Amino acid sequence: MKGDTAFGGVSIVYDGACPLCRSAVHAMALRKEYGTLALVDARTMPEHRLCRTAEERGLDLDRGMLIEVDGRLYYGAEVTLFLASYGDPGRLMTTLARVLRRSRVASELAYALLRGVRRVLLAFRGVDRLGKPSDAKEQS
Repeated sequence: MKGDTAFGGVSIVYDGACPLCRSAVHAMALRKEYGTLALVDARTMPEHRLCRTAEERGLDLDRGMLIEVDGRLYYGAEVTLFLASYGDPGRLMTTLARVLRRSRVASELAYALLRGVRRVLLAFRGVDRLGKPSDAKEQS
C-alpha cells in the first residue's frame, strides 16, 4: 500500500476536511529539519499503517493529530508542543504554540479549545466524524 512503509522522516496524520488541521500541517517547516515529510489524511487514507496504529493504541484521530518522528509517536497536545519548534515564526499559531510550550497545563487547555473549534468548523461544513480503519474494512 502506498505510503505504508516507515522511513526516517516525519509523518503527520491529520483530518484533511478540517481547515485548522490543513493549515497547521502545511505551515510547518519540518522539511528543513528532517528532509522528508509525509502527510497522511486520515479521511482519505484510513488504511495507512499510522491510522491503523492509532486505532490499535486507542488513539482517537477525531480528538488529536498523530505524528511519527524517527519511530516515536506524538499525539494530541504533544503534537502542538512538537510542532511549535518548527512552525513559521511569522504565524500567530506558531507564536502561540511557542508560548504554550512553557506550560503543559496551558498547552492541554489550548489543545482542547482547538479541538472544540475544529468540531464546530466540521459541523458547519456538514462533515462527519472520522471513522476508524476497521470501519472502512467493514463497509467494503
